[in-house]
Amino acid sequence: MGMSKNKTNNHCQRNIVKI
Repeated sequence: MGMSKNKTNNHCQRNIVKI
């Protein structure tokens, strides 16, 4: 539960920082 959500959160956060 935490691992799956953590991976998606990391990708979302990195995308926002790149933009």
